[in-house]
Amino acid sequence: MKRSFGWVLVFTAIAALSVEGCGSGAPKDTRAEDEATIRAYSANVSEAARTKDVDKVASFYADDALAFSNYSATTTTKEAMRADMRKSFSAPGTISWKTSAIEVARSGDLAYEHGRYRFTTTEKDGKSKTQTGNYLLVWRKPPGGDWKIAVDTDSEDPPLAPPTPLPLSTK
Repeated sequence: MKRSFGWVLVFTAIAALSVEGCGSGAPKDTRAEDEATIRAYSANVSEAARTKDVDKVASFYADDALAFSNYSATTTTKEAMRADMRKSFSAPGTISWKTSAIEVARSGDLAYEHGRYRFTTTEKDGKSKTQTGNYLLVWRKPPGGDWKIAVDTDSEDPPLAPPTPLPLSTK
C-alpha cells in the first residue's frame, strides 16, 4: 500500500506540472496585429515627414533612438534626431517611403521594416532633383509600451551608369 501511495503522489505531481505548463504556454502570437500596427505607424510617420511635422515624426521614435545615413552624422537620442529633422525640414523638398516588408519577432518586442524612399529637392538652379534608396527601421516594443523606432538608417541608390557606347562599325 505504501508503494502504491508513493506512485500516486509522483503521478499527481507530474500531472500537476503538466497542466501548469500547458496553462502558462507560449504567449499569444500577435505578429499579424503588430505588423498591421507598425505598417499604420510607418504610414503616419511618412505623412508627417511629408508635411514636415517635426513633433509628430519624433513622437514615433524611442528616446534612445539611433539614426544614421549616407549624408548625416549618427544621432543617438530623440532630441538630436529632432534637431536634425528641424534643419532638414526647413529646406525645400519632400520625402516619402513605401514599406516593402515588415518582420515581427515571435517574442513581440522587436520588428524590422524595410522599403524604398524618395527624396525630392529643388536645386539652386530651380531644377528638381530626386534621390531614391532603401531604408531600414528597427522597431522596439517595451513591456506594457507601444511600438517605437529604435534604429533608422537608409542607403541612397548608386548613380545610374552612363550608357555603354555602341562599337564603331569597321565597314
